Amino acid sequence: MLSDPQLAALQQTFPRHHVTLAYLFGSRAEGWARPSSDTDIAVLLPHAQFKTLTLDARVNLINDILDALSTENADVVILNEAPPLLAYEVIKHGKILYEDPKTRPAAEFTVYALNQYLDTKPLRAMRHQYLRERISTWRQIAEQPKNDYQS
Repeated sequence: MLSDPQLAALQQTFPRHHVTLAYLFGSRAEGWARPSSDTDIAVLLPHAQFKTLTLDARVNLINDILDALSTENADVVILNEAPPLLAYEVIKHGKILYEDPKTRPAAEFTVYALNQYLDTKPLRAMRHQYLRERISTWRQIAEQPKNDYQS
C-alpha cells in the first residue's frame, strides 16, 4: 500500500488535474510488492478533459503524481485510453485512492470497464487460439531433422 503522507499528497494532486477516479493497482495493491517494486496508479479524467489533454498537461499530471509519491519508480495509466483487459485488472484487483465526491464515477466506470472486457473477450480468445496454433507450428518446424546444408 502507500504511506499516509503519499496518500495525503495524492488527495491534493488529483483534484488539481481534474482526476475523477484514481486506483492503486499491481503488486502494491495486491500486497505482494517487494521494496524494488514500482507503484502503479490509474486515473480517470472527465471525457471533455481527456479529449483536450495536451502533452504538457499529461506530463504535468504524471510528474505531480511522481512528486506526491516521492519516487520516480511509478507507472501512471490514464484509464480513458486503457485497453479493456488492463481496465478490468484495475477494477478487479485495484484499490480506489480517490473518487470525486461530486461525480462519484466508480460504479459507472466499473460497469463500463466490465462491458468492454466482456465485449472483447471473444477477440482475446481468438487471438490466444491463433498464438497457440502458431507456437505449435513453429515447434513442429523446429523439431524436424535438419539437412547438412541447414544451420
